Amino acid sequence: MGCWLLSIPFLQRNNIVKRDLLTLADVTPDEIRQMLTLALELKQRHKRGESTSLLMGKSLVLLFSKPSLRTRASFEVGMHQLGGHTSYFEDPGIVLGLREPFNDLGRVLSRYYDAIAIRTFAHESVVELAQAATIPVINALTDSFHPCQILAALQTLQEHFGELKGRRIAYIGDGNNVAHSWLLGVAQMGLTLTIACPRAYQPDIAVVQRARAIAETTGAVLDIVEDPKQGVKGADAIYTDVWASMGQEQEAALRQEVFRPYQINAALLAEAPGHAVVMHCLPSVNAAPKQIVLAYSGGLDTSVIMRWLIETYHCPVVAFVANVGQQEDLEAIAQKAQQTGASQVCVEDVREALCTRGRTCSALPWRGRSLPRPRSI
Repeated sequence: MGCWLLSIPFLQRNNIVKRDLLTLADVTPDEIRQMLTLALELKQRHKRGESTSLLMGKSLVLLFSKPSLRTRASFEVGMHQLGGHTSYFEDPGIVLGLREPFNDLGRVLSRYYDAIAIRTFAHESVVELAQAATIPVINALTDSFHPCQILAALQTLQEHFGELKGRRIAYIGDGNNVAHSWLLGVAQMGLTLTIACPRAYQPDIAVVQRARAIAETTGAVLDIVEDPKQGVKGADAIYTDVWASMGQEQEAALRQEVFRPYQINAALLAEAPGHAVVMHCLPSVNAAPKQIVLAYSGGLDTSVIMRWLIETYHCPVVAFVANVGQQEDLEAIAQKAQQTGASQVCVEDVREALCTRGRTCSALPWRGRSLPRPRSI
């Protein structure tokens, strides 16, 4: 690595001007290019087994009020590989500013650490924290923006295609925090972005205006449409996200119906170029089942499972009671299933079907994906 690395403001050890990364509007196009180049260089060095001490002696505090796998792992492993250290806090009283306000939190943590990464709900909380802190603050996700996610996506596209120049990105789905960061990221890098989403779920107009103002200086092309087929036309990369983000669980059923036409499937991909890649920031959340069929025995095991299914998936559970010649009161089992919460009970004599080769039971018309068994059982 050359001396140019220290020209990046975030890496200047003695930089007297405190910098934050709250959105991708906080950095310049040149700084983004430098960060992507540095990330690729560090990745290649790691693959060669070469260590680096770029952040030796530095400490990063992680304040996470939202669950995380990839984001937390990225920060913790990255700091370790660069010679630094992390501390992780998830106590709601601390990370949600309940125990003490964010402005106090920022001042206190600045005396212990070299940087803060925060993953929370309200973007305003992160802004308040950054204004009080005397050390850099990195937005690891808010309800409004997810800048690190788009930096990672840009690096992935650069590695895959060789360069970013001229690339066309299609974002299909909810105009959420990820869409907001795509708008700013594409605007900064002078690329082309088409967002396809329902009219009622389009990105925040203030973010769109900010991105278009940046695009005027970089030559980026930004478009928002409602037709997903129009969105993927000519796209090099098709990006999507979950339809109901963390904190929107109560809207999941409604959103599932609204966004069904925006599903990335074979029919939609047929409208895109053959070389297009599909990207998802994960986790991908499976759609909730509309109905569950449970093979019910009347025992404690399946009774507990039925209650768990009802509480977890909030949908009707049909109890299927198979008569295989057992010495049990099937009517009593059916009554127990109803008392346990079954929306419907089906008792079927399957002895002949089980004994006749090549036949299937007529009472088993339900087909679908299997569901996870509760760990406590």
